[in-house]
Amino acid sequence: MSLIIHQHFPGVDVLEASDGEEALKIIDEHKPTGIVLDIMMPNKTGLEVIDELSLRGIRTPIVIVSAFVTMKEFISLKHSNKNVKSLLSKPFTHKEFVAVLNDLLKPVSST
Repeated sequence: MSLIIHQHFPGVDVLEASDGEEALKIIDEHKPTGIVLDIMMPNKTGLEVIDELSLRGIRTPIVIVSAFVTMKEFISLKHSNKNVKSLLSKPFTHKEFVAVLNDLLKPVSST
């Protein structure tokens, strides 16, 4: 995914985490402008990361990537957490990923 981001959004820094705990540390340290978050991660799931960010008052826009979240679950999650902006269901295409990133990074690209 980071290769696609670098190809289509030059100058955008990509920070990767191997698990939910590391994701929270990176988010705390770097204050990203957008987050692409897998639901199935070790140590803390993506849903636990979303809950933790909400408790901390962090309002960064989030794109959920998952093969397991249904549209009904996503809509429920989106209503309960305004930071959740999009769902990318695995497997997804290169074109779908870029389109979601365009929406996620629009405020960054236009400044």
